[in-house]
Amino acid sequence: MSYSNTERYETSRHEAIHCLAAVHFGIGVESVDVILGQKSLTTAGQTNLKLPCEAPEVPRLLRIDPQRAVQIVRGVIAVGSAPAADEGNPMNPSDKSVIDAFQRYWTSPSPSWSTVCQQAGQDMRQWLRQRETRVQIDRLTQILFVEGRLSGQPLQRALQRSIDPSKIAPRPPAPATQPQMSARAMLNEAVMKAYDYIHNPRGALYCKIFVPSQEDLDRERRTYEN
Repeated sequence: MSYSNTERYETSRHEAIHCLAAVHFGIGVESVDVILGQKSLTTAGQTNLKLPCEAPEVPRLLRIDPQRAVQIVRGVIAVGSAPAADEGNPMNPSDKSVIDAFQRYWTSPSPSWSTVCQQAGQDMRQWLRQRETRVQIDRLTQILFVEGRLSGQPLQRALQRSIDPSKIAPRPPAPATQPQMSARAMLNEAVMKAYDYIHNPRGALYCKIFVPSQEDLDRERRTYEN
């Protein structure tokens, strides 16, 4: 099955927008995978969200805390629709299905579902237009392109690094059996330095690295998994 670097990059950007929109609109991110397209004909990537509530819980939340219900659903709509808005394309069926699930349980006439969607779209487009958002998307896209899959603390560090590199938590020490810096980590480090320099130039930029081939990265992954 063919899954080109161009397709992988486009998928990385799509999922990066999902992730960063989720953080911005108060929704958790549990994992992201941009290499599903290597084995799947129908799914190139996937972001798993930690939703504040599931769609069937919306009617109850509308009764006890309607303001919170509106906030959550606006966030879900914004997160699901942001990549398509950035790409200028209709939402793909997978992204749309999440929003459709919440629509089925929206029982409030005021605000109506169309009003909530309109407000969510305005919030999402305003967020996408911000220059800092574009920089964050570029940063996370590069990380996801290199890493392929992220979850747990590595994902949270990647999100933090993309949003504000100055507040990165220190990495835990690497196990003694691993190299001091893997080929994947070297490439990731170099890409991030280059992006930070482009957006915040200061002095000269020196970056000398070994750029691994896809075979090197695959071999390295198999070594760590074994």
